[in-house]
Amino acid sequence: MSVSPTVTCNYVFVQTSKGVVALNQADGTESWGKPAQRFASNIIPVPPTTVESTLYLCSDRLYAIDIHSSETQWHQSPPDQDVPRGLAATDEEVLVTFGFSEGPYSVVCYESDGTKRWEERYDTRYMTRPAIDDGAVYFATDAGLHKRDLQSGNERWQLEANIGKCLDVAVDDSMVVFWSASQSICRAVDTDSGKISWETSFGRAVESPAIVNETLLVPVDNLPSNISTQITSTTQSSTTDGSSDEQVTSGLCAFDLKTGDFDQLVSHHHIVHFAVTDNAIFGTGTDSTLWKLA
Repeated sequence: MSVSPTVTCNYVFVQTSKGVVALNQADGTESWGKPAQRFASNIIPVPPTTVESTLYLCSDRLYAIDIHSSETQWHQSPPDQDVPRGLAATDEEVLVTFGFSEGPYSVVCYESDGTKRWEERYDTRYMTRPAIDDGAVYFATDAGLHKRDLQSGNERWQLEANIGKCLDVAVDDSMVVFWSASQSICRAVDTDSGKISWETSFGRAVESPAIVNETLLVPVDNLPSNISTQITSTTQSSTTDGSSDEQVTSGLCAFDLKTGDFDQLVSHHHIVHFAVTDNAIFGTGTDSTLWKLA
């Protein structure tokens, strides 16, 4: 498995360089599979996303696929032969970032029927996957964090920051979070003002964060000693003999979105990618195992 699983409509969709597979959410059996179209060997697959009964999938281009029949509804080629890098969608639009490893990059907005609405080009060395919330799209480049209007494409604000390469952003109604991979710093930004609310170091993030019910979820490696000690102490107190294994240094962690404070260890598994639904968390590990974590 190469990217985060996508969970919806009783399916778990998993994409690799060989294609996408739809698994039954209850028991993990395969419902259907669809081969990838001309994946380059050096291109990391983009996690698919779903809206109602449509699966949006990127390989050599953007595809809209019926999740029940696996039939392709429409497809769009990238601008200037670029490679799809990120994907997000709502009922009315689909956002895709395109580019190569050293740039430039584009963010393109399509209507739900595949018609292009707007496109913006950035002279940047990287661009994160887009995140959509409340009529706006958020993404980061090496120039900082950007917020653009979904309908018009106009930029609402830009947080200029020397953040280095960062993981994909996560957003809810009031806060957008991005994690600087090169600096190991997580920053939370007010969605209205574009100003930083808090920033802290949690260790090395393995995968991009997600926001669920004002909680920030992120798989972390090399946890700071104070958090690692707190987790280990909790684990020891929950065992019958008061003992525990080695110091806990990684896992899927939950942090308070408003303050950035550590909340709890959700899973001790070394999670590489994960996806969250209303009643479950699915994660994949370094050995390509798929877990239902909670």
